[in-house]
Amino acid sequence: MVVGVVGESGGGKTTVLVDLVRRLAVDGIRAVAVKHAAHGFDPDHRGSDSARMAEAGAGIVVLAGPTETVLRVATPVRDRDRVVSLVTAIAEEMWGEPPALVLIEGFQHPSGPVIQVGPQKAGGEAGEVLATVSALARMDEAALAGEVRKLVEVVRSRVRSDG
Repeated sequence: MVVGVVGESGGGKTTVLVDLVRRLAVDGIRAVAVKHAAHGFDPDHRGSDSARMAEAGAGIVVLAGPTETVLRVATPVRDRDRVVSLVTAIAEEMWGEPPALVLIEGFQHPSGPVIQVGPQKAGGEAGEVLATVSALARMDEAALAGEVRKLVEVVRSRVRSDG
């Protein structure tokens, strides 16, 4: 199951996504999270061995540590379906099975289900709205917890019916 997390910048999408993933993990539902960084990012500090490898032209650099693995691919991915294929293949290779859920924040989702956090971003396209959460600026911590509990129920039942 692939679900977009949509809404205006600063509305609380990442906070909702993090809480949702944490609560689903407690239920044994493995999720993959994808964050589209439209303005770029720095995955490594300048001068590190892996940064030097990437700067030299390595198309893929993997940082394999004792508690985590980081995959750096020197190719922009502009198509959400290609990102889903990539993270699904990685999950299958690492876990032996595909993820139960892929949550994507920051791409357009014209045909897939979405979780709407706050107002829709201007010009944003979205498919079926699974659930709506108010913008976090308008909510206290208890209200947010209640909203995320409802969201977990919606997503959990959908994952189980699709799986």
